[in-house]
Amino acid sequence: MKEKMILIAGRTGAGKDTFASMLREMGMKGVVSYTTRKKRYETEDTHIFISKDEADKITDKVATTQIGEYEYFATRSQLEEADFYIVDPNGIEELKQNCPDIDFKIVYIYSDFDIRKQRALKRSENPDELKVFISRNMDEMRQFIQFENDLCLQKNLTVLRNETEKDMQTLKKEAEIIYTACQN
Repeated sequence: MKEKMILIAGRTGAGKDTFASMLREMGMKGVVSYTTRKKRYETEDTHIFISKDEADKITDKVATTQIGEYEYFATRSQLEEADFYIVDPNGIEELKQNCPDIDFKIVYIYSDFDIRKQRALKRSENPDELKVFISRNMDEMRQFIQFENDLCLQKNLTVLRNETEKDMQTLKKEAEIIYTACQN
């Protein structure tokens, strides 16, 4: 049974995948969640891409979210095999309810709108990526505003900025600290 897990949260383009890559480089394993959205580019491997019909058949979901018309989710068996999971604020609350036996460490990564927009435009081959980014940002708005307002109520929380090269160095140091703490 899984005892500890890192939950990585942040708005679209904040640097969640970058932080997750740092943890992977240290030997940690992340949940590769399911999604019903299409790949942004041919070799994208950040999710398990499935159809809506396939998603409807999976029964052991422990965290789900809807962003636009697409569903994202993870199963209990995926959590059991992983050390961290990139998830939104609603997913954090759902996981706390569905998995009270797991001690969750939350890492919230913050970047301002313009920086996130620039990153989103660089990571996709889709000519409509700006529209996609704005739509995702709007879908995330309500839950992240509430989450940010309630940051002081979160237990086991680390907040990291990711806007400059110096911030990237801090992300790396924090990844190392979290990795060491999870090994004990």
